[in-house]
Amino acid sequence: MSDSGVKTPGWDAGHYHQAFGFIHRLGANLVEQLDPKPGETILDLGCGTGKMAAEIAARGASVIGLDSDPAMIEHARTAHPGLDFVCANGEAFRLKQQVDGILSNAALHWMTRPQRVIGAMARALKPGGRLALEMGGHRNVATVVEAIYAVLAEAGVPEAKWPRPWYFPRLGEYCTRLERGGFEIAEAQLFDRPTPLDDLEDGMADWLRMFVRPFLAPLPPERHAAVIASVVERTKPSLCVNGRWLVDYRRLRVLARRDVS
Repeated sequence: MSDSGVKTPGWDAGHYHQAFGFIHRLGANLVEQLDPKPGETILDLGCGTGKMAAEIAARGASVIGLDSDPAMIEHARTAHPGLDFVCANGEAFRLKQQVDGILSNAALHWMTRPQRVIGAMARALKPGGRLALEMGGHRNVATVVEAIYAVLAEAGVPEAKWPRPWYFPRLGEYCTRLERGGFEIAEAQLFDRPTPLDDLEDGMADWLRMFVRPFLAPLPPERHAAVIASVVERTKPSLCVNGRWLVDYRRLRVLARRDVS
């Protein structure tokens, strides 16, 4: 789901599908807010393994699932063979026809050139078309990011080489970008969502192994496990409560329409 232009390791789509279902569950009411209808065509941008695309299709709409990761798309096609899935860059995709709505859950923060993504979404939507999105917002997983950079510094990685694979905007910044890109904002909120990692066998370590691989790029593979262990120890005092791991999510959710003027 990363479209930053930086080469990052591919996703473990099978493990993501099996163990990280809470990401889909937490964003599930986005489908209700978008309210897809029979006869409409909806784009699921950053569709991952296709769970939300399947929910959209179950409401009678046609759906196009789009993701930049080949493993995610392959898994989605296998799991949902009747649906349309496309492997494409979220910053530059072009659809054959405009769609009635776009849904995006937990994907846009992997696309670090936001104005390009917004331009691609505006091109894809019919005038008046609906957009429902949720992504990481300002200071999302801040405790984790601070711990990672502290460990990289201890490992001798200069700050100029610290990877920055995520884009977590402030509310006003992102709404301004959307308006500049031709959208009219209906609702927008930035909120804390401390999220239990109960579904993961190894708690924070499992979460880190799935999501922070781009941060490990400056170090040789044989050092990755030690870095993850160090980040676990650094975050444990604040993110492990009574033996239960929480990750400090802050989410940005926006409902908008493509401007008709």
